[in-house]
Amino acid sequence: MAESSDDPVQDLRRGLDYHVAFGLANSAAYLLMFGDSSNFADTPGKREGEAILLALVARAAQAGRLAVAVPPAALMVSAACRAWCCHSSPLHHLNGTRDCRKLRAVLNEAPDVLSVGKRFLLGEWLDRLSSRH
Repeated sequence: MAESSDDPVQDLRRGLDYHVAFGLANSAAYLLMFGDSSNFADTPGKREGEAILLALVARAAQAGRLAVAVPPAALMVSAACRAWCCHSSPLHHLNGTRDCRKLRAVLNEAPDVLSVGKRFLLGEWLDRLSSRH
């Protein structure tokens, strides 16, 4: 995250721009991480991201720039970013066991696109996701 400026709202926007840019540039990874909130485990990375967002929103609140309290504002911002990224993804229609299995079946058909390690990791994730549905 970049250094803070004198404008907390601009800092919040910049953070959201980074988040959305990552989501749009890395659709498959983003959907695996955020596409189904029931799969969004409590991890150090998740907690760190939430803490950064809460701090950014709190700074905007301290500057008198929020119309609601910090926790619901942070939830709304987070939900909006996730929704934008997930629904803007060309993969947003993929859901459930059938689609995970379809992706798993074609994973090795394009060996030049992903390295062996990435294919293995994505395959493992898809197997786990398909077993949850």
